[in-house]
Amino acid sequence: MKGLILWITEEGRLLAEKLVAAGLGEKRPFDREEVKRAFAERIPLIFIGACGIAVRTVAPYLRHKSVDPPVLVIDEQGNFVISLLSGHLGGANAWAQEVAEKIGAIPVITTASDQHHLPALDSWLSSCGALIKDWQILKKLQSKFLKEKSLKVFCVPPLKRTPPSPMRLASCPEEADLILTYQNLTYKKPHLVVKALYLGLGFHDKEKDLTSKVLKFLKERKISPEAVRSIATLKKRQKNPAVWKLAEKLGAEVKFFSEEALRKTNPPSPSCARKALNVPGVAEPCALLSSEGGTLLIPKTVYAGITIAAALK
Repeated sequence: MKGLILWITEEGRLLAEKLVAAGLGEKRPFDREEVKRAFAERIPLIFIGACGIAVRTVAPYLRHKSVDPPVLVIDEQGNFVISLLSGHLGGANAWAQEVAEKIGAIPVITTASDQHHLPALDSWLSSCGALIKDWQILKKLQSKFLKEKSLKVFCVPPLKRTPPSPMRLASCPEEADLILTYQNLTYKKPHLVVKALYLGLGFHDKEKDLTSKVLKFLKERKISPEAVRSIATLKKRQKNPAVWKLAEKLGAEVKFFSEEALRKTNPPSPSCARKALNVPGVAEPCALLSSEGGTLLIPKTVYAGITIAAALK
């Protein structure tokens, strides 16, 4: 990781040059406007100086650990590298260890999970694609994990995620501490939606109600719209505004595939596209190609004049 290195004194400047030489970022004299910019653009920060100065400087710009940049503090002698902010999600803990190794310093990591040699729950969930909305629930789960040194996670099939030890997979929702799902259901236990669904779509170029139709389709099948990571369709639909409107509504990526790419696939369901476009299908191949090895969750379905398929990765 590279960041913005801010120094105050001449001694700090010399250390900053050492950090730059080690490929850890670019150096600047201490400037509050630079700090403000770093938080706005989520640029990693290294302060060379006292923790108190760093804390008072960043305080006005703190929002939440999910969006704040990682911040390190290094004393002017280069003895200690302190992970001050965004240790897990921002990667400051790992970065502190990297910086310390390169300059021969001692990394200072104070997060509770690291002190107990436990994996960080928020980092693992983020890597899973889980959407964390209620951070209070996460804090309670993390507290339980720290106290009991165990946490049971249930993944709604066919969703598969392997938690790091000593977390364990639960065999059913009832025995789980946390449920990972793609469904739009109410659970008695804390649950998080995982963004792991890949939609393949086939539709006519004049289609204008794509968004409302897809949302209705998902609702009827009790699938959370938030679970959709990507929508994919024919490359010839690239300029169709309905695709981009749907993607914006779902907060999803957009992928387009050429007819040549679709011809190389072997989808399970026969399609009329074989005659019309000389391709084995559109919806299923697009869902499977975009998921890069995902499991077909919903086979090709004709719905309100459009064709939908969904793969889960």
